[in-house]
Amino acid sequence: MIVGQRVACPYVITFTHHTSPMAKRIWPGGLLLVVLYQALAMPASGEDEPSEAHWAFQVLQRPSLPSVEEGRRVRAPLDRFILSRLASKGLSFSSDAERVTLVRRAWLDLAGVPPTPADVAAFQGDASPDAYDRVVDRLLSGPAFGERWARHWLDVVGYMDTTGFDQDANLILVPEGKWRYRHYVIDAFNKDKPYDRFVHEQLAGDELYDWRSADRYTDEMREALIATGFLRTAADFTHEPESFIELNMFEVLHDTIEIVNTSLLGITMHCSRCHDHKFDPLTQQEYYRLMSCFTPAYNPENWKAVYPWKPDIVQRGMPDVAPAEKEQIDRDNQALKTRVAALKQQIAAIHERARQAVLDRKMAAYRSGFPAIRKASPKAPVEAGLSLWLRADQGVFSDPASTEPAAIGATVGSWQDQQMGDNVEANDVTQRLRAQRPTLVEGFGVTNARALRFDGNATHLRAPDHPTLRPEAGLTLFVSYKLNRVPDGDRTMVAKYAEDGRSHGNWGADLYHESGQPANRARIYFGDPQKPGDYGGGRAGSRSLSDLLPHQLTYVYDQGQTTIRVDQQAEETRVAGREPPRPAIDAMEPVDLLVGARITGPETGGTVFPGDIAEVLLYRQALAADEIAQVEKYLEGKYGRSTEAMKVSESERKAAISPSQRTALVDLQKEITEVEGQRKTVGRLQALYDVGPPPATRLLEGGSYLSPGDTVQPGVIHALSRSDRDYFQESADKASSGRRTALARWMTDAEEPAGALLSRVMTNRIWQHLFGEGIVPTSENLGLNGSEPTHPLLLEWLSDEFVRSDWGVKQMLRRLVTSTTYRQASLGTVPPGHPDPTNQLLGRMRLRRLDAEVIRDSILAVTDQLDRTMGGPPVYVKAGTDGSVTIDASKLSSPSAGQRRSVYLLHRRNYNLSMLSTFDQPLIATTCARRNPAAVVSQSLMMLNDRFLFEQSQKLADRVMEMSGELPEQRIKAVFRLVLARLPNDTELEFCTSFVQAQKRKYPQDADQQALVQLCHTLLNTSEFLYAE
Repeated sequence: MIVGQRVACPYVITFTHHTSPMAKRIWPGGLLLVVLYQALAMPASGEDEPSEAHWAFQVLQRPSLPSVEEGRRVRAPLDRFILSRLASKGLSFSSDAERVTLVRRAWLDLAGVPPTPADVAAFQGDASPDAYDRVVDRLLSGPAFGERWARHWLDVVGYMDTTGFDQDANLILVPEGKWRYRHYVIDAFNKDKPYDRFVHEQLAGDELYDWRSADRYTDEMREALIATGFLRTAADFTHEPESFIELNMFEVLHDTIEIVNTSLLGITMHCSRCHDHKFDPLTQQEYYRLMSCFTPAYNPENWKAVYPWKPDIVQRGMPDVAPAEKEQIDRDNQALKTRVAALKQQIAAIHERARQAVLDRKMAAYRSGFPAIRKASPKAPVEAGLSLWLRADQGVFSDPASTEPAAIGATVGSWQDQQMGDNVEANDVTQRLRAQRPTLVEGFGVTNARALRFDGNATHLRAPDHPTLRPEAGLTLFVSYKLNRVPDGDRTMVAKYAEDGRSHGNWGADLYHESGQPANRARIYFGDPQKPGDYGGGRAGSRSLSDLLPHQLTYVYDQGQTTIRVDQQAEETRVAGREPPRPAIDAMEPVDLLVGARITGPETGGTVFPGDIAEVLLYRQALAADEIAQVEKYLEGKYGRSTEAMKVSESERKAAISPSQRTALVDLQKEITEVEGQRKTVGRLQALYDVGPPPATRLLEGGSYLSPGDTVQPGVIHALSRSDRDYFQESADKASSGRRTALARWMTDAEEPAGALLSRVMTNRIWQHLFGEGIVPTSENLGLNGSEPTHPLLLEWLSDEFVRSDWGVKQMLRRLVTSTTYRQASLGTVPPGHPDPTNQLLGRMRLRRLDAEVIRDSILAVTDQLDRTMGGPPVYVKAGTDGSVTIDASKLSSPSAGQRRSVYLLHRRNYNLSMLSTFDQPLIATTCARRNPAAVVSQSLMMLNDRFLFEQSQKLADRVMEMSGELPEQRIKAVFRLVLARLPNDTELEFCTSFVQAQKRKYPQDADQQALVQLCHTLLNTSEFLYAE
């Protein structure tokens, strides 16, 4: 068995840990491997087959309302069902909750944040009979409602912002535009989209409109496509080449089926992947008939990668505009880009004129002393070992066959080697393609010397391989050059490197770029003779050469030792990727030498030099120090030498700009801003859609894709169907298979058991989120293995009412939160012998711990730090070395983005914000229909010691000091109103006053404020703040 790999039936493999003496005799560590065969999961011979008569698998049958004696306590029809059950046990409703408790409860449940003191005061001051109803209507119509209730839905569908394995704390893969599904859900709840339409769009939104042939996507088309992000929530590991395999593709299909069935129908069907369900009337055949609804989109034979690990990957995400519209946007943006480039060239020209004016003054000063330098300089370089000598003042021809030297401004087809010493072969560099020839120019250096100008796009020269160009022991290279524009990537001056993507152990010299380091550093690099195709290593100088001055570079390689000199000054070298290999030069492999480029493909591509090269000298050995000095002085005598004094500083350049030029720069920059503001961006939609004709879907024996069986046709679950309606025939479409549309129509058909179950599941979940537990406690499973409903007639009546009210979620919520059942007090004592000790009959409201997100959002709300910006990409979090996960301040879109609502924080399968994880934010593998709140010591430690709590306690204290007077009593009351939505009683006021005085004595400075901070921190730690009463 491979550790970490999913194992499908026919075997169920589990590990269990036992500490009994018997277990330790079997396995000393107490670890037992238990293998259960498929046969053990099948019904035993003679057992009853699963019944289709299960209550949840029937069509809706509306029960009559029970009659009750305490009619005065009935505010809503549902109260009759609750009161009737209570009366059967001799019980009744508890008293109504206090008004402050009730309004705080409603705000936390419907908006996910507590009410402000003004909200509470307005409600308490409103004596009208419908005051509470109007509070509810306000909360349901506010934007915070969608943010709160979307979180419930995102849990149940297993939404994550990330993709891939998500096991590396610092490797975060976020598909572009995935957040749009989260925004769709928020918007759907705020708009009260009918639930049946909500489900239909998520299952088959792509099949609702003919978006493929549309010239432009309408808002409705785009929304429907985004909705299918519901089917993109399964963990998808096809994000890199190694995991782009059938195993992972089929796991996405299996997980998607589990998510659909659990989130919408509340049934557990994953057993049917391998065999007929043991308890529920769900067959293996039906499982794969459902799978065939998704294989036209999730087709392992035509799979779209979940994440583009390189640019040419065909990913599943699609542009958020129609193809024709995208083409027009691209054309418009290119025109705008061209216009901006022209404007920037005008700006650059103004700056260059100013820089050149300063440089001319400096060069004039240098020229005054240059005759003496030139007179003292050697008239020739070192001759011994010179393998290549290219000088722009000699041997430059327009064409390799020409005998007439090239004129200034002519393109150069041949640059002849001025070899010396014992070299018997001339290493001339040539270019047969006219479009790729450099140009002969003058004006290089102090002496306005000649140089060859390379355009940075394609121009370069080539010398055939010769043994003198690949010396085994070492080499020395001199290059006199000048950039004409500052490059933003590696640019090669001289290279002897293979053009087929294989290094073959040769060498090159360039200006190097490395993340986090100065740009355009001089580098010499090598391939690895032992590993053809592998970058061997290199070293680079420390100085940035991002300027337009002439420079003279010296590279020396000597048996593994590398020296780099810039303008006769030795550089401190650093590793460039990795150290050069030993040996570094392949003396046997023939590779052409190129000047002005390193080509990475046949005749095109690569890193082409954007500047002038006046002279190149290559020696087939490492020169001695005095020899290096001779060559450098020779070059200085010809071209001069750039010094620190010649550099034009930013302040010098700015000072040289005239008033008229400054006005022109302002106008040009203003026009650039206006033009760039007209650019349109094309985002991506992480939608699901059919990628081609439906493939054959086969029943997988034992659930393994390696064991395909008979072909199956798309279909639905027999136990959840009553009519003979052929949904698949009705939904056939030319552009798409229509299979998911058929599935959606069947599932939302209230006349079918499937539609009835869909309604029951959602109704039960809405109840669960308000009352702490569903009418069916196992809200993820309404099948035979799930719990029985505590109030079956109530669930049936509410589910029928849900359908009758056009599947309106807000109307259902309004019905529930305005009921007496919801408005009851939660506190009280349960005497011994009470007929309902666990409150299953709801004779009082349940006390509920707030969800993790509500706790964090409430803290930010009471401190007035909550950023209520809606929508957009997630707020990134980062994992620290201590294991904590915090907001990543370096990636915030705005200073306050770190204080946005928790629904907008980056949601991962691992490594979520520490505070949320501590308060039971779930780690979701597929779905999470209900959270399991726990009370553990780490929560207290988090609330007491977390930096976030310290910061927010300080903010809360600042807010209190601004809004209240200086008297301690006034401040204490203000803290209570903000944090707990009420005033302190006399005992609390007395205690808090004493507490503040004691705290003040501990602080020599800012005692009043620091004491108030401690009080604020204390109240944020109270159970009353962390619970909805």
